[in-house]
Amino acid sequence: DLAMPGLPAFDMLALDQALGQLASIDPRLVRVVELHCFAGLELDDVGRLTDTSGRTARRDWHRARAFLAVNLEGSPS
Repeated sequence: DLAMPGLPAFDMLALDQALGQLASIDPRLVRVVELHCFAGLELDDVGRLTDTSGRTARRDWHRARAFLAVNLEGSPS
């Protein structure tokens, strides 16, 4: 099981599947998740690395987190 801030515990397979679905909708959101959650970067740094502002990175993080919360809600933990 894995936990991310703002999300319930879930398994890695469910996360991989949800990130794959998200990538088909908006690949930048997946990049934000990777940089913020897995690389541990602050959202201002994520913005710089994705050629956006920190504000846009925060907005992208909220969108990605909402998508993942909905898609991981029923996954076994």
